[in-house]
Amino acid sequence: MIIRWHGQSAFTLTGREHTVAIDPFGVFPPDVSARFRFAYPPIEPHPADLLLVTHEHRDHTGVDAITGDPQVIRSTAGRFESPVGEVVAVASEHDAALFMCFLLACATLGVDATRASEAVRQSSQPETSMKLFLSERGLLRYSAFDVPHLTRPSAEA
Repeated sequence: MIIRWHGQSAFTLTGREHTVAIDPFGVFPPDVSARFRFAYPPIEPHPADLLLVTHEHRDHTGVDAITGDPQVIRSTAGRFESPVGEVVAVASEHDAALFMCFLLACATLGVDATRASEAVRQSSQPETSMKLFLSERGLLRYSAFDVPHLTRPSAEA
Protein backbone atom coordinates (compact mmCIF):
# COMPACT_ATOMS: atom_id res chain seq x y z
CA MET A 1 0.00 0.00 0.00
CA ILE A 2 1.12 3.54 -0.71
CA ILE A 3 -0.13 6.36 1.50
CA ARG A 4 0.19 9.77 -0.09
CA TRP A 5 -0.27 12.82 2.12
CA HIS A 6 -1.27 15.86 0.04
CA GLY A 7 -1.21 18.27 2.97
CA GLN A 8 -3.73 19.25 5.64
CA SER A 9 -5.86 16.12 6.16
CA ALA A 10 -5.90 14.98 2.53
CA PHE A 11 -4.65 11.47 1.82
CA THR A 12 -4.75 8.99 -1.02
CA LEU A 13 -4.35 5.32 -0.13
CA THR A 14 -3.39 3.14 -3.09
CA GLY A 15 -3.52 -0.62 -2.77
CA ARG A 16 -3.10 -3.42 -5.27
CA GLU A 17 -6.70 -3.21 -6.46
CA HIS A 18 -8.29 -0.03 -5.10
CA THR A 19 -7.64 3.60 -4.32
CA VAL A 20 -9.22 5.57 -1.48
CA ALA A 21 -9.16 9.37 -1.24
CA ILE A 22 -9.74 11.08 2.11
CA ASP A 23 -10.58 14.75 2.70
CA PRO A 24 -9.25 16.36 -0.50
CA PHE A 25 -8.98 20.13 -0.43
CA GLY A 26 -9.52 22.49 -3.33
CA VAL A 27 -8.44 25.99 -4.23
CA PHE A 28 -9.81 28.56 -1.83
CA PRO A 29 -11.67 31.66 -3.02
CA PRO A 30 -9.73 34.92 -2.54
CA ASP A 31 -11.85 36.07 0.43
CA VAL A 32 -10.91 32.88 2.32
CA SER A 33 -7.27 32.64 1.26
CA ALA A 34 -6.72 36.28 2.31
CA ARG A 35 -7.56 35.37 5.92
CA PHE A 36 -5.11 32.51 6.44
CA ARG A 37 -2.06 30.87 4.91
CA PHE A 38 -2.66 27.53 3.22
CA ALA A 39 0.70 26.63 1.70
CA TYR A 40 -0.10 23.28 0.10
CA PRO A 41 -0.06 22.97 -3.68
CA PRO A 42 -3.36 21.98 -5.30
CA ILE A 43 -4.10 18.28 -5.38
CA GLU A 44 -3.53 16.92 -8.87
CA PRO A 45 -6.74 15.33 -10.14
CA HIS A 46 -6.60 11.56 -9.76
CA PRO A 47 -9.07 8.68 -9.76
CA ALA A 48 -10.31 6.79 -6.72
CA ASP A 49 -12.73 3.96 -6.04
CA LEU A 50 -13.86 5.43 -2.72
CA LEU A 51 -13.94 9.05 -1.52
CA LEU A 52 -14.28 9.79 2.21
CA VAL A 53 -15.13 13.30 3.44
CA THR A 54 -14.91 13.43 7.22
CA HIS A 55 -16.64 16.80 7.67
CA GLU A 56 -17.84 19.79 5.68
CA HIS A 57 -15.09 22.39 6.23
CA ARG A 58 -13.76 23.90 3.00
CA ASP A 59 -10.32 22.38 3.57
CA HIS A 60 -11.83 18.87 3.41
CA THR A 61 -14.38 19.15 0.58
CA GLY A 62 -12.37 19.60 -2.64
CA VAL A 63 -14.06 16.57 -4.15
CA ASP A 64 -13.48 17.86 -7.70
CA ALA A 65 -9.84 16.75 -7.35
CA ILE A 66 -11.04 13.15 -7.38
CA THR A 67 -11.88 11.80 -10.82
CA GLY A 68 -13.57 8.66 -12.02
CA ASP A 69 -16.80 7.55 -10.41
CA PRO A 70 -15.92 6.89 -6.76
CA GLN A 71 -18.44 5.88 -4.15
CA VAL A 72 -18.68 8.86 -1.78
CA ILE A 73 -19.19 8.58 1.96
CA ARG A 74 -19.58 12.11 3.18
CA SER A 75 -19.86 13.42 6.74
CA THR A 76 -21.96 10.63 8.10
CA ALA A 77 -21.62 7.81 10.60
CA GLY A 78 -22.66 4.22 9.96
CA ARG A 79 -21.66 1.02 8.19
CA PHE A 80 -21.33 1.11 4.41
CA GLU A 81 -20.46 -1.43 1.76
CA SER A 82 -17.87 -0.08 -0.66
CA PRO A 83 -15.61 -1.27 -3.48
CA VAL A 84 -12.84 -1.80 -0.90
CA GLY A 85 -15.04 -3.64 1.62
CA GLU A 86 -17.09 -2.54 4.59
CA VAL A 87 -16.46 0.99 5.85
CA VAL A 88 -17.32 1.82 9.45
CA ALA A 89 -17.68 5.59 9.73
CA VAL A 90 -17.58 6.86 13.30
CA ALA A 91 -18.70 10.30 14.42
CA SER A 92 -15.54 11.78 15.90
CA GLU A 93 -13.52 14.88 16.57
CA HIS A 94 -12.01 17.08 13.87
CA ASP A 95 -8.99 15.85 11.84
CA ALA A 96 -9.39 12.09 12.15
CA ALA A 97 -7.97 11.28 8.69
CA LEU A 98 -4.32 11.02 9.74
CA PHE A 99 -5.21 8.77 12.66
CA MET A 100 -7.28 6.58 10.31
CA CYS A 101 -4.26 6.15 8.02
CA PHE A 102 -2.03 5.46 11.01
CA LEU A 103 -4.33 2.66 12.24
CA LEU A 104 -4.62 1.19 8.75
CA ALA A 105 -0.82 1.17 8.43
CA CYS A 106 -0.49 -0.55 11.82
CA ALA A 107 -2.90 -3.27 10.68
CA THR A 108 -1.14 -3.69 7.34
CA LEU A 109 2.30 -3.93 8.98
CA GLY A 110 1.20 -6.21 11.81
CA VAL A 111 2.04 -3.53 14.41
CA ASP A 112 0.06 -3.56 17.67
CA ALA A 113 -2.23 -0.58 17.01
CA THR A 114 -3.20 -0.22 20.68
CA ARG A 115 0.41 0.16 21.81
CA ALA A 116 1.30 2.40 18.87
CA SER A 117 -1.77 4.62 19.48
CA GLU A 118 -0.93 4.96 23.16
CA ALA A 119 2.62 6.01 22.29
CA VAL A 120 1.27 8.64 19.90
CA ARG A 121 -1.22 9.95 22.50
CA GLN A 122 1.60 10.39 25.02
CA SER A 123 3.75 12.29 22.53
CA SER A 124 4.03 16.06 22.81
CA GLN A 125 3.45 16.23 19.03
CA PRO A 126 1.04 13.41 18.10
CA GLU A 127 0.54 14.50 14.48
CA THR A 128 4.28 14.61 13.82
CA SER A 129 4.72 11.26 15.59
CA MET A 130 2.18 9.57 13.31
CA LYS A 131 3.71 11.13 10.18
CA LEU A 132 7.18 10.05 11.27
CA PHE A 133 5.95 6.49 11.96
CA LEU A 134 4.47 6.29 8.44
CA SER A 135 7.44 7.99 6.79
CA GLU A 136 10.04 5.73 8.44
CA ARG A 137 8.22 2.71 7.03
CA GLY A 138 8.15 4.13 3.51
CA LEU A 139 4.37 4.56 3.54
CA LEU A 140 4.07 8.33 3.47
CA ARG A 141 5.24 10.77 0.82
CA TYR A 142 5.40 14.46 1.60
CA SER A 143 4.77 17.39 -0.69
CA ALA A 144 7.39 20.10 -1.13
CA PHE A 145 5.73 22.34 1.46
CA ASP A 146 5.76 19.93 4.37
CA VAL A 147 7.73 19.63 7.58
CA PRO A 148 11.40 19.93 6.53
CA HIS A 149 12.84 17.49 9.08
CA LEU A 150 10.71 14.59 7.80
CA THR A 151 11.18 12.55 4.64
CA ARG A 152 10.49 14.31 1.38
CA PRO A 153 9.34 12.66 -1.83
CA SER A 154 11.83 11.68 -4.48
CA ALA A 155 11.78 13.49 -7.80
CA GLU A 156 9.52 10.89 -9.38
CA ALA A 157 6.91 11.02 -6.59
